[in-house]
Amino acid sequence: MGIPLLRGRDFNPHPGSEKVAIINENLAKYLFADEDPIGRQLRMDGDAY
Repeated sequence: MGIPLLRGRDFNPHPGSEKVAIINENLAKYLFADEDPIGRQLRMDGDAY
């Protein structure tokens, strides 16, 4: 998509990889305010990401 990754890492397409989520800067600020979002968890429909 041509969107630069500002921090963190990209998806790992291999089976059995950790679940990860890539969020935009606005969502990071909304969910985590001034805290570092790297390494944090999100819960969506009961699944942790």
